[in-house]
Amino acid sequence: RHRAAGPAEVQRFLREWEATLIQQQINEDKQNLGEKAVYGIQLTEEKLNDFRDEQIGQLKELMNEATKPNKKTTISKDSEYKT
Repeated sequence: RHRAAGPAEVQRFLREWEATLIQQQINEDKQNLGEKAVYGIQLTEEKLNDFRDEQIGQLKELMNEATKPNKKTTISKDSEYKT
């Protein structure tokens, strides 16, 4: 069945699979309350070498944003971010 899957089905499957993996990690973190939460997987140097320079830059920006000190952020009903 999966061999005949179209691109849209493949994308939907990958999104659901990734969401399931993240949910599993969140549930594990809830059980380990005293430890720092870690999400995702470690990228090997080999995998990083396959990235374009632009992608490496995007990963660095994402890391910088994700590791900033916590700011209280709320989302209003009109979906605008407020700090």
